Amino acid sequence: LRDTIFIKERYHVAILLPFILNAPLEGLEGSKDQRLREIALSFYRGCRMALDTLEKRGANLEVHIYDVSNDTPELDALLASAEFKNIDLIIGPLQKKSLDKVAKFASVKGIHVVCPTLTKNNILLTSPNVSKVHSSEATQMKLMAQYVARHHSGENVILINSKEINDTRNVQLFKRHYNDALRSLPDSSNRALIELEASSRFV
Repeated sequence: LRDTIFIKERYHVAILLPFILNAPLEGLEGSKDQRLREIALSFYRGCRMALDTLEKRGANLEVHIYDVSNDTPELDALLASAEFKNIDLIIGPLQKKSLDKVAKFASVKGIHVVCPTLTKNNILLTSPNVSKVHSSEATQMKLMAQYVARHHSGENVILINSKEINDTRNVQLFKRHYNDALRSLPDSSNRALIELEASSRFV
């Protein structure tokens, strides 16, 4: 077997977040921009901790931080700049409009993009170079069902079905993946999933 992963001596990481540094502080209080700035700063602190951990483990990273919002001309200028040509990984942006633009740019250049927000899976289907920080509900249901089936085989596993429309898909996904996982286990003592219906007034 030959390892085809090319490991570079140094990686350039771009962090694109809406810090909104040019806005006056007086007009920000209680606004959407202030909330965006708080989210960006909070995410950046966590991101910085993760990158520091990677560097302690031997990764050689050069981190570039950019103040990016939904201002299209400003973002276009950044993506077209010479300094952005050597970027290996992009983290962000937060907002959908700018994220779509960055994803399209990065797919042409072969750059991977990490989406930090709870965006729907649509962007993953159209952009194979994009991954999300948060896994989808479908993935969570699948992994939870498989975990329960493997670690609680032979026990009574009870699924409370709320019968709420918003829960229907998750209930179906859990049941399907649980039964699939159960069939793959060799133990004949495995018990079928018990499903109980509930309502907001009575369990």
